[in-house]
Amino acid sequence: MTVVLALLIGLLLALYIRFNQNRLSRLVMALTILPQFIPGLVAVYSMMLVVRNGGTLSRLAQAAGHTFNPNLMYSAKGLIMVNLWFNIPFAALLLASLTSIQEASIESARDVGANRWQLLQKIILPATYKQFFIAGAFIFMGNVGSFTTPFLMGGNTPQMLGVVLYKEFNQYLDYNRAAALSVILFALCSLSAIVYVIVNMRREKWR
Repeated sequence: MTVVLALLIGLLLALYIRFNQNRLSRLVMALTILPQFIPGLVAVYSMMLVVRNGGTLSRLAQAAGHTFNPNLMYSAKGLIMVNLWFNIPFAALLLASLTSIQEASIESARDVGANRWQLLQKIILPATYKQFFIAGAFIFMGNVGSFTTPFLMGGNTPQMLGVVLYKEFNQYLDYNRAAALSVILFALCSLSAIVYVIVNMRREKWR
């Protein structure tokens, strides 16, 4: 879910930044790289203070005379939201491919009657295929082995693989199961790495 949402949001942000040259678009571009400069543990704890019941959002709603409990702590929704925060910088990968599209190509397509959907389908998406696969591979590898965020914000069930591996090794002392989970984790990351290598080897074909 995080991979799909991150790619969709990244594409929308990249499209907005590419085709809107104004202060807001420059601000959005700066915000896409902001998570890279905030330590992961600090970001998770800060997000917990904001979204937990009784946190910042709840207090602001209470000050306005309303009751609001996000119920995002220890839930899949909150975990996905925080993971998206960490994956925002990968939107820059999609933006890099959009900036390579020449304005003359877009104007020529508009001159022959192409609408926005046709521009997206025939010009923009073909230019972003490679970045989609690369960004998806990085996001998947970062999330499948994630530990800090799911450990602090994830619920007891279901648990992400990194947390299960930690508990099997340190709490239950089941080293055989921990070894098996490590192999599974390595295999999943290897699949993403293979996708990344194949896409880069076929660079000329994607062009």
